[in-house]
Amino acid sequence: MLDEDRAGPLPAPMWLPFALLGSVAAFFSVLGVAVVLKDARFTLPDPAVLAGAGVGGLAGVVLRRWRRLHDPWLPPERQRALVALVVAVAGALIGGILVWCSERRWPEAAGGALSGAICSAFFVPGAVFMVQAAARATRARGGSIVAGSDRRSMWSTTLAVLAVAPVVSMPATAVGLISSTLGPILQPALVIGATALALAGLAILESLEVLARVRLGQVIEDVAGLEVARESDARGARELDFGLGDGAFSKLRFRDAYRGARDAEVALRGDPDEAREAIDDACGRRRRTRTLGIVAFVAALPAITALAIRVEAHGTLDTDGDPSGVAGIYDLALQDR
Repeated sequence: MLDEDRAGPLPAPMWLPFALLGSVAAFFSVLGVAVVLKDARFTLPDPAVLAGAGVGGLAGVVLRRWRRLHDPWLPPERQRALVALVVAVAGALIGGILVWCSERRWPEAAGGALSGAICSAFFVPGAVFMVQAAARATRARGGSIVAGSDRRSMWSTTLAVLAVAPVVSMPATAVGLISSTLGPILQPALVIGATALALAGLAILESLEVLARVRLGQVIEDVAGLEVARESDARGARELDFGLGDGAFSKLRFRDAYRGARDAEVALRGDPDEAREAIDDACGRRRRTRTLGIVAFVAALPAITALAIRVEAHGTLDTDGDPSGVAGIYDLALQDR
């Protein structure tokens, strides 16, 4: 049993980020498996989303509550290995559930579990980033400036990983293996749409972060003119918490110049230098997540472009009910160019 004194604080709740990742990863992994199976007849988009969300949310709970993962003395490679173990088990459960829903036979379900575990390897780095971001999200006092920045960083990491998830289906989409349930237009539209939606979320979070940095800069500029806070001064004052450090400052105004009475106009708690360093670190990490999202978006463009060329050249994609009839569309699209 891990010594509680050595265990770090629990990270921020991760069930929702991992439920989202599980649903998106399961859905697009099912499409990606088409290249291996050479079969485009997918009929399980709903079970994929439901199983992925349920198992993913459970994995998020396990990753948060497993105290050993958050031991500050745990080597980073051990932490990555433990996260990979949880993700592999989750992938195996999702794969087994999906195949069981289709075949209702245990040997096939075991094969689906193996396929799910293999597909999950693609998402291990993203899961590691999400766990680390969730751990950082609890380092500052709740409701503080740094805590808000850390929450945005956690969701930025989640959105960046979600932007990459559709890439796992790109081999199938690129060679024209189209789901019989989705069709030749909806499938690539979902690939590009999921990535674009994640990038839009990243842009919104970045805008909020820019506003927060401007606010922090203004507050730090005022610190030089503040006095050391006294408890009697801070009563009724507007309070701002940097989130890190134990310093306290207050900006005072005179209530009665004749008697020298004064009230605190604003009370600040924490160390502004620590807060600025933490937010600068968070911004640096978000740059990497934005880059990851943009790479995922660019990676999705070639197949989408090829399909668009094919549709434009022939007006429609009629497979006469045979989804395998669209195989090789990527090559045909390139020939049409």
